[in-house]
Amino acid sequence: MSVAIKVIARVLLPVGVVAVGLLSLIPPDAVPVVNLWDKLAHFLAYAMLALCGGFAFSAHRTEITLGALLIGCGCILEIAQIYIPGRSGSIADAIADGLGVVAGMVIVQFLRRRFTKPVVGV
Repeated sequence: MSVAIKVIARVLLPVGVVAVGLLSLIPPDAVPVVNLWDKLAHFLAYAMLALCGGFAFSAHRTEITLGALLIGCGCILEIAQIYIPGRSGSIADAIADGLGVVAGMVIVQFLRRRFTKPVVGV
C-alpha cells in the first residue's frame, strides 16, 4: 500500500472519529440536514471510518481491534444520546454503525488483495 494513502488515512481517521462524535452528541437542531435515510447515514459514516482505519493500519490483528473499537464507539455514542435533550439512542442506529464497520473492513480486505502484489520467491 502506498505510504501516501497510509498517511492520509492516519490523518482522516481521528478527524472522522471526532466529527462523528460531535455530530452524535450535539443538539439535534445543530446537526446539518442530510437528505439520506438515517440508517444509511450511520452505515456510511462508520464504513468511511473503517476504510480510513483499514488503510491507516495494515496488520490484520490491528484491523480486528480497530473494528471492535469503532463498533464500541458507535454503541457508546448511542447510549450517550439518551442523555442529550432532543436526542435518542437507538439499537437500530448501533446496528447500522456496526454493519458499516464490517462493510468498510470487507472493502479494505478486497482492495488490499486486489492491488497488492504477491511476494514471490520467499
